[in-house]
Amino acid sequence: MLDIGAFFATDLTIDPTKQIEGNTISISCEIKQKNITAIWYKDEGVITLTDRIKYKVIESKHILTINQADLSDSAVYWIDFGVVKRHIKLEVEDYFSKALSIDPRGPIEGNDISISCEIKQKNVSGMWYKNESLLTTTGKIKYDVIERKHRLMITKADLSDSAVYCISFGGLKRQIKLEIEDFFSKALTIDPTEPIEGNDISINCEVKKKNISSVWYKNGSPVSSTEKIKCDKNDRKHTLKITTAALTDSAVYCIDFEGVKRQIDLHVEGVNYTMVGTPYYGVRIDKPVYIFA
Repeated sequence: MLDIGAFFATDLTIDPTKQIEGNTISISCEIKQKNITAIWYKDEGVITLTDRIKYKVIESKHILTINQADLSDSAVYWIDFGVVKRHIKLEVEDYFSKALSIDPRGPIEGNDISISCEIKQKNVSGMWYKNESLLTTTGKIKYDVIERKHRLMITKADLSDSAVYCISFGGLKRQIKLEIEDFFSKALTIDPTEPIEGNDISINCEVKKKNISSVWYKNGSPVSSTEKIKCDKNDRKHTLKITTAALTDSAVYCIDFEGVKRQIDLHVEGVNYTMVGTPYYGVRIDKPVYIFA
């Protein structure tokens, strides 16, 4: 009868003793015979060797090496010599102590936004990516490290900041999807849709916040309320009203909520008045015909 205890010189062990995601981990044992081949199993499935997972035999020592270990490597590992087996449980610890999160939750266009996480090591450098492209610090985007906390900050976020953001620590990555909500619930519109000289015209929009201040611009210059032009706010609706529009009211109009802006091009169509008939004294003149330019 085979003495199983006499087959192994050492039991299965794991190095390092504390296994953290990203480590190179080895599972090994020694037997009392040299140059015998074994089969390794992970949770009872035969392990296929790859560039990341390797197996070598040095005389009587058998070593399974896992490079850049990840959480999915956690399992029960077996070594099988045909007649005898040994197993050991590997639990790979998460490199991150706090997952990536976004503040504020439900970010809206114009918010200052931070994406952050914490790891278990201090003062380690990370690299941030937006849709797989490396991010660099700008006036709008900054990142910092405070001991274990890594933070990406976006000032005055706009819709184009919506993306998948990733932080990488030498191949260890986490990612999160940022979706910036539109500040506006209804886009800028012009009423009537085909404004004509002499019309009363309104340009309006709606936003998702109540009773907030805005500034209107005409071709880049602030608009002030007059008898002809009035700025109005009603709950979430913001309106610019132009009374008896003239051709000179044609312009690019913009509304600005502390940096969150939308603009629209107003084109006022001109009208020509042409009299038809013979304009002599005592002779009837026909009704004017309006020709739209």
